[in-house]
This record gives sequence, C-alpha cells and structure tokens, in this order.
Amino acid sequence: MSQLLSINNLSVQFNTEGGLIKAVRGVSFAIQAGETVAIVGESGAGKSQVFHALMGLLPGNGKAQGEVDFFGQSILNQPARALNKIRGKDIGMIFQDPMTALNPYLRIGAQLVEVLMVHKQMSKREARKIAIDMLERVHIKQARQRIDSYPHELSGGMRQRVAIAMALLCQPRLIIADEPTTALDVTVQTEIIRLLKEIHDTLNTSMALITHDLPLVAGLCERVIVMYAGHIVETGSVDDIFYRAAHPYTQALLAATPSAALLNKARLDEPGDDKNQGKRRLQAIDGQPPDPLNLPAGCAFHPRCAYADKPCFSQEPDLQQLASGKQVACWHSLEQVQS
Repeated sequence: MSQLLSINNLSVQFNTEGGLIKAVRGVSFAIQAGETVAIVGESGAGKSQVFHALMGLLPGNGKAQGEVDFFGQSILNQPARALNKIRGKDIGMIFQDPMTALNPYLRIGAQLVEVLMVHKQMSKREARKIAIDMLERVHIKQARQRIDSYPHELSGGMRQRVAIAMALLCQPRLIIADEPTTALDVTVQTEIIRLLKEIHDTLNTSMALITHDLPLVAGLCERVIVMYAGHIVETGSVDDIFYRAAHPYTQALLAATPSAALLNKARLDEPGDDKNQGKRRLQAIDGQPPDPLNLPAGCAFHPRCAYADKPCFSQEPDLQQLASGKQVACWHSLEQVQS
C-alpha cells in the first residue's frame, strides 16, 4: 500500500479567556491507501481536532502547527481556496450530526447536485442522475422521490445516509467519519457501520473513523490509534488493541466497554476461561480526564493509573515500538512489565 496521508508532530492550540488549551500535542501517524484506521478515546482527547486542523475547519481562536501531507501535497494551514479544491473532492467528511453538513433550507438534491457541479463541472441534469444513483447506493429507498426532500423531512438515520452519499459523490481518496453513529439508535448505528464497511470493500476508499465507541471499531477498521489528553498513547492492529492492549488507559477503555470487555484478554483475572469472561463486571475508569488548561506533569494519565510511580509523575513517555510491532507511550506497558 502507498501512503496517502502523513501527519507529523501536529499540535493544535486554542486561545481562550481562561488560557491556552493544548488540544493536540505532537501527534504523528500515517494512513495508507485503502486502509481503515480508527482514532479512539474519551471526549476531549483531541481526536476530532486532528482532522479539523488538516481540513482547515478550526475556529478563529485555533492554531495548528506541524506537517500534514496528503497525496504528496502539504495541506496544513493552506488558504481556503486551495483547501476547497481538496475538501469534498479528494477528502470527504461525515460529521456526527448530519445537520452540520446539510443546509436545512435546501432540498437534499440541490445540495448533492452542487457538489458535483463545483468539483466535477457536471451539468445539472447529469449531476442529478449521479446523485440519485448515490442515494440508492447508500440504501435510501425511493431515491427519486427522496432527493426532493428537505433534511427535516428525513429520519436521523436517513439524514446520515445522505451525508455519507454527499461525502462519496466525488469518489474521494479519504473519508473522515467523525462519530458518525453517536446521534443514532443502536439498530441504525449497526446499519451505518455496515454501510461504511460496504463502501470500503467496494470502493477501497481509505477511511479514518473517529469514535469513542470501541465495539464499532472491531468490524470495520484494520488499525487503531488511542488518544488521551491530546497525545497518542497506543497504536496497533485491531487484534493488538482488543486482545493485547498494553497501555493502562487502553486496558481501562476496554474494561469499561460492554462488548469490548469480552474481547479483551490482556488483563483478565481468569485467563483463558471464556465462561468467566462473560461474567466479568464492567469497570469504570477512576477519576476524570485532565483539565486541558492545566495538564498534569509527566504522563497525563498518571492521576488515574494504578501503575503510576516516580517516572510517570515527572516525564511524559514517548511512543516506543514494542516487540509485537505496536507502539505504546507508557513507562509500565504490559509488554514492558512482562519482558
């Protein structure tokens, strides 16, 4: 696979009345062509800000530094005119709330057609035909009638399908899905994830899934990046994360997640006993995420970590590659303890 997106030492800060918020701190990773990657962590971990920065969607008080290379082109902090040639055409974004992407005052057909007319220079008639085809592709029934609906006339699940269709219209190289199922009920969530998987399997589009819902990751993504307090604390394959989590924060996320808790064998008290796994009680993560205005010294997770000791209090660990190939930023990761 060839490298599609490269992010190197990205930092995002916000100037507020209360002080400087360091939302993203020295984040580096890459996404390969055709790869599906999940970026997970609690709310406030900085997941969305990474992609808002590269898409040029930070608010006025936000500032991004670092390097972002997309398909051989530097795109961080580029003028809106340059980014508009990429957004929608080469990078599609699916937002948590589809009403963020859809104009409530325009029929969905007009919005879909405009994307194609702007980026593909199509005629209105040709664009409408392709828009109907795309609505059918995302399993919207009676697409020829629905295309003339306003967003408020559709259910939440259907609006999200329209948002997905809009992101796919120009067949982008990369889809960024920012919490695409959070506002939906469980049944619709499953349908949307199946749809995203179908899209990846048929179009081989690279995908970045931003989520705090770990079970959604298992059936869709190949690789997982775990963020905490604006920093990457662990990254590896789905199997590495679900079955061999090394960072205490990743282990805590898994233990606090119903479906994921049954998959996580990294720190079971009864190893190998699947019956006992089913009876394992969910464990809340102690404490609260740190105040971004006043991050603790050392490892940001140490106030909530059972393994924290002297080095954790004073020095933040860098990402280190372990023997398994995964990367972990922890002085006491499970593989290091066992080695």
